[in-house]
Amino acid sequence: MSMTNQTIQIPVERLPHPFADAHLVLRGISLLRAKELIKIPELNIVLANVGFDFEIVDLTNRYGIFKNEISPRICTDLERIELSQYPGNYCYVLSEWLCKNGSFTLLAEVHH
Repeated sequence: MSMTNQTIQIPVERLPHPFADAHLVLRGISLLRAKELIKIPELNIVLANVGFDFEIVDLTNRYGIFKNEISPRICTDLERIELSQYPGNYCYVLSEWLCKNGSFTLLAEVHH
């Protein structure tokens, strides 16, 4: 059986290679926690959108993408996602993942 790097469901249950050994710490993290994580130099941001490949955000672009694309669309109310409250009528649910090597990954799941 071959592994795919395509997002097949949200919420994501397992990250793609090279983060496949990561485990979920917390889903639905706040902007405040995300801002703490973004300060970690080695932090990886992975975007997940059903039907598309997982996208690993380039480290040189991560601050701009986080500030301009992700942060205005962070949803923390997982029980009731109101897309009309977000620019472009889509949002991101963020989750924090920890890899066996001690590095963190921020997963941004797209809801539209």
